[in-house]
Amino acid sequence: SNDKGRTFTKYKGNPVQEIIEPNNRDSKVIWHEPTKQWVIVLYLEDSVMGFFTSKDLKSWELQSKYGRENLQECPELFQLAIDGNQQNKKWILYAGNGRYDIGQFDGKKFIPESKEIEFSYGNCFYASQTFNNVPEEDGRRIQIAWG
Repeated sequence: SNDKGRTFTKYKGNPVQEIIEPNNRDSKVIWHEPTKQWVIVLYLEDSVMGFFTSKDLKSWELQSKYGRENLQECPELFQLAIDGNQQNKKWILYAGNGRYDIGQFDGKKFIPESKEIEFSYGNCFYASQTFNNVPEEDGRRIQIAWG
């Protein structure tokens, strides 16, 4: 868009990323301020995620892979403040099945600092997504799922 999102022109170079795996859906693009680049996490194969970066949202480069058992599609990567301390943040790598890891992210590679944590127990929680731009002082990440 050239008019602040009022209208859009279809990009002739679509798709900007070929399908890697049919299940790499529902991902989010985030801006990584320290490295001044866009980041997307995509499901690549059985329990493996790929971290891709772009400076222009058109050309994407695979930077790293991260895998562990029970890591499923619909990934999400975001930061949360620990105990409300905005100076102490951790990255959360979340999968659609309600399981996540806490760790560090340098703009290219996710380094886990925890074992897998299971947020949801049971079979009624799937394909969750969280909302961006909740005010920082609120301290929460709001999530919705279907099941």
